[in-house]
Amino acid sequence: MKVFARAAAMLAALGLAAASALAHDIKWQSTGGSGLDIGVGGGRAWLVANDGNIYRWDERVTSWVLIPGLSGGARIDVDGAGNALVVTRDNKLFRYNGSGWSGVNGDIRDIGVNSRSEEIWAIGGGGEGDGNYGIYQWHKTAGWQKKPGGAVRIDVDRFGSAWVVNAKGEIFRWESGRWVQVPGRAKDIGIGDDNSVWVIGMDGNPYFWNWKDFVRREGSLTNISVDKWGRPWGVNASGQAFRAQRTGNAIVRADHHNHTSPWSALVFVNQNAGYIFLYDTASMFWEFRPDSTLRIGHDGNRCMTLDNVTPTSAAIPGLFACDGSDRTKGWFYQASDRTLRNKRFPTGCVVAMQHGVSAEFAYRCPAGERGNAPETQADARFVLE
Repeated sequence: MKVFARAAAMLAALGLAAASALAHDIKWQSTGGSGLDIGVGGGRAWLVANDGNIYRWDERVTSWVLIPGLSGGARIDVDGAGNALVVTRDNKLFRYNGSGWSGVNGDIRDIGVNSRSEEIWAIGGGGEGDGNYGIYQWHKTAGWQKKPGGAVRIDVDRFGSAWVVNAKGEIFRWESGRWVQVPGRAKDIGIGDDNSVWVIGMDGNPYFWNWKDFVRREGSLTNISVDKWGRPWGVNASGQAFRAQRTGNAIVRADHHNHTSPWSALVFVNQNAGYIFLYDTASMFWEFRPDSTLRIGHDGNRCMTLDNVTPTSAAIPGLFACDGSDRTKGWFYQASDRTLRNKRFPTGCVVAMQHGVSAEFAYRCPAGERGNAPETQADARFVLE
């Protein structure tokens, strides 16, 4: 199989130098190769090359490897099994099944798939005016079902709802059976398994959605996709492919947890902002504030709280109004023993429950991997990666 040679061009020459003084800084790394579009999902990255051939990223050899059997590719996304869905230049859709390609009916121009529930949405059909095309959702029994409105780019969040960009650059998300406009304008959109939403702005810069506004990140891209940890991959105007790594950040997770469970990761960016996933049903953007509160970022008015903890009972961290009370303050990460602690209870720490639906704050932090009650399968150690 053909393997792309690694690119030697400097990142700065491509407008992808590392950011400085920007929120949530990232550093772009060349993956080698060049292409028209990139898709990430199910732990796999795929690339539509400039010649329309399809390549898959092989981490073992850190190169793009040709997947034969399909040519003429134009747009791409990836399902939860790590298999690509490719839109060809003649607006046909093909899906990789692990060993070959099979066609899916429809006149398709862009494709988006949710890696968790396999919800598939597409842009296609006849023109809807002003340069837009129809928006469709795939149903296993009924096939493509048309939705109102028109757009040119699409992706799907972890809950199965589509986000679209229309020909004017306006951004909308599907919510309760209707389109709700999101602030900002974009040329392309990508959403990760952790519900991280990224767009390519009208200026060609990547932007990250903090559930209130889009925050600019360094770089210059034309297309974007997002992996399960919220890290963007992209293709620039020269067709060269890149993936991002966060700078000055740490992924904090309980030792024994499976990386495929999104709730188990605590991601801190530059030690003052990031994501915290304590429940499998939602992803929330958080930030540490100078007053030692840990606040939910999309409104900034709700804090992680901690009520009294006693030697005989653990407490459940809560989410309540940031009222300035002691129950909202004191949060920090202690690197020396890899624990998440609160200054009000210096002997205690957060204990993540292996069943994946809760976290507790133990009065006395377990010295080892397990909590005081083995049946809880609790873990108080978190790892910086």
